[in-house]
Amino acid sequence: MSQFVQGLGLILASMVLGWTILFSFVVSPQAFKTLDPGRAKRIRLHARAAR
Repeated sequence: MSQFVQGLGLILASMVLGWTILFSFVVSPQAFKTLDPGRAKRIRLHARAAR
């Protein structure tokens, strides 16, 4: 039973890590590029105006 639980924990941890990497490095940058290309420029201009 202990080996089963340990293996299950390892599988679940791997799945969580995989989903995190997928969303962090694949989905999020692609969505950022396609959905709002001018966002970085607006943030930069707003930061300069706030000084």
